[in-house]
Amino acid sequence: MTKDEVKNMLKAGSVRIEFIKANGARREMNATLSESLIVVSPPIEGTVAGKKKSNEFALPVWDVDAVGWRSFRWDSLRDVAGQLLPNGVQ
Repeated sequence: MTKDEVKNMLKAGSVRIEFIKANGARREMNATLSESLIVVSPPIEGTVAGKKKSNEFALPVWDVDAVGWRSFRWDSLRDVAGQLLPNGVQ
């Protein structure tokens, strides 16, 4: 699976993903990049006009359940909609 495939899935709707957090814990999230599912929120620290700064190693996504922006590192991604990614996405 490629980064573009993951992004396209996220833009199409809510997707269950699983990744490894920096502290080593596994984290599951219902994530999206679909504008129709993102609740407008105030800008967050480290952003420019409410948009996350671009980073080739991580992707900011909307956590549907927590109702807020979160991010994951591509190399820590382990599962996307039931498709196992033991080595992340490069």
